[in-house]
Amino acid sequence: MADKTEKSPLQAAFEKNLKFLNQESYPEDFFRGLFGEKLTTVTAGAVDFPTGRVVLADPLYYLGTKYETRLDRTIPAGSYDVELAVLRSPVAGIRVAAARLVISSAPVVSREIAMPEGRRREELGQPGVWTFFGVDAGLACFADAQTAEEYRAFAEQWQEENPEGNIYEGYFARLFAESAAARPGVQSEYGDFIAWRVPGGSRLTMFTSGLGDGIYSGYWGLDADGKAAELVIESLGVFIPLIVVNCIILARAESFASKNKVLPSAVDGICQGIGYTLVLLVMSAIRELLGSGSLAGNQIFPAEYGALMMALPVGGFLTLGCLIALMQWAQDKAANKEGK
Repeated sequence: MADKTEKSPLQAAFEKNLKFLNQESYPEDFFRGLFGEKLTTVTAGAVDFPTGRVVLADPLYYLGTKYETRLDRTIPAGSYDVELAVLRSPVAGIRVAAARLVISSAPVVSREIAMPEGRRREELGQPGVWTFFGVDAGLACFADAQTAEEYRAFAEQWQEENPEGNIYEGYFARLFAESAAARPGVQSEYGDFIAWRVPGGSRLTMFTSGLGDGIYSGYWGLDADGKAAELVIESLGVFIPLIVVNCIILARAESFASKNKVLPSAVDGICQGIGYTLVLLVMSAIRELLGSGSLAGNQIFPAEYGALMMALPVGGFLTLGCLIALMQWAQDKAANKEGK
């Protein structure tokens, strides 16, 4: 009879990733390491906070919308620098590993996860309570709530004037390229950050988010008086368990090939690829249907009845978790039948 406690590598990696995402904090050495000697610290620009209400968001998709994440803790009105921890990797290239909003020079003595507006840390873990913000354009930013509204008005006006245009390609791509030319060596050739002012409004700093799209959380660094000294967005660690999943697939194929002849190894590799592709297709179909009411581009039910959350990065994690749970249930049921 099969061991019920045995988990597939995919399930183990997914559970490890969920555990990583939901931690309230990390060891202080972890944060020190982000802005230490191993990575390059770059001052990317300044952010204006006329109201002191902090927003975390993907600027191209969610800033100025109801899907941005406004934080419960406020900071004194003012302007603060944004520092980036830049990783140089021969495999991944130049990546922004973390971003830090420097609020004061006071030493950090404790950390706490940044809760969204109206939520408290005591509620963390309850149904419907999460701390992260979604990224779907590969960019993130710190902003003031007032600046977010200014950006929304700017983006809407730009889209009205350029109805067929893409705001990144038509407006921001040039600014990122100029930033890359002005400060090479700490960003990719296309640019990884810009210090930008909303026309007629306040400043904000946009930066790439680690390996791209995903869900990210902020962490407050508090001084001895319990006041915010910094706010950190860590943007690479969340992907490490997902990268492990890809490594597991490759290691599985390599392990089989090293012990078998060419033809069986080729068949095994093809079957592994087909299985992985089917999982991606099933996940995509479920997310498209529940998120937008369509399937393969065909509208099944009105889009307004869809759950937008399923179309966001978090929807992918939820869908994968449900599929893993369903597979585990089927395996346990089959094992029980064999044991009878």
